[in-house]
Amino acid sequence: MAKPSTEIYTEQAQLNEKAATNAAQSGDNDWAVTICFYSAIHYVKAYASYKQEDIYQLYFNQNKPNTEHGRILDYVYDISYSNDNDRGLSFSAYETLFHASMKSRYLKGIRTTARQCFNINIDQYFEKLATVKKLFKINNNPIPHPATQRPAPKPGS
Repeated sequence: MAKPSTEIYTEQAQLNEKAATNAAQSGDNDWAVTICFYSAIHYVKAYASYKQEDIYQLYFNQNKPNTEHGRILDYVYDISYSNDNDRGLSFSAYETLFHASMKSRYLKGIRTTARQCFNINIDQYFEKLATVKKLFKINNNPIPHPATQRPAPKPGS
């Protein structure tokens, strides 16, 4: 099965990040948290695609469940802890987004609505996303916006 390209993963991450911002501005913080997590997933997948690393092959383990989220979490852990400038910060940020999205989507560990749970301090989740983006950049540069990769329109078209 063909996988999306680095550019497609990047574009989806950016679209999700914009949607998260819009959700937060509308007061839908429960959705903003979830969308931040999905944005982080796509930034990580863009990085793996750029590095030509197949997360699903690298993290196949017959001794534990092989969920997509589990494999990505293992990949983030290894990249984060192998980087001397990060030392696990990105893993911690990604894991926080993962657990927050579980609360938001499934009400895991909370006794209220997700909207009430995430009613305050939404900025911390955008900060966690920024931390993940900082490590999972391409070619020592921030991940380029896909629009910069498209050819300019021809004059008169």
